[in-house]
Amino acid sequence: MAGGRYAALRFHGLPAEINMAWTHLLRDWLPGSGFQFDNRPAFEHYAASYAYDDNTHAFECDICIPIAPL
Repeated sequence: MAGGRYAALRFHGLPAEINMAWTHLLRDWLPGSGFQFDNRPAFEHYAASYAYDDNTHAFECDICIPIAPL
C-alpha cells in the first residue's frame, strides 16, 4: 500500500450503518476540509483490538481515505 496522508474516521456500529459513515466522510467532511481525494485506495482498517459484539454484530473499524491538499 502506498504511503501518504489519510483521513480516518473511527466507526462503531452495525453493518447496515457503515455506508452512512462513508457518506459522512466523503460528502460532508471532505468538501470543507481543504483536501481532495487522492489517487490511492480507500480502505477499512480492522485491528485485532477493535470491538466486535457476537450478539448484535456491532463492530469497530477505521474508515481511511487518501487525501492531498487542494
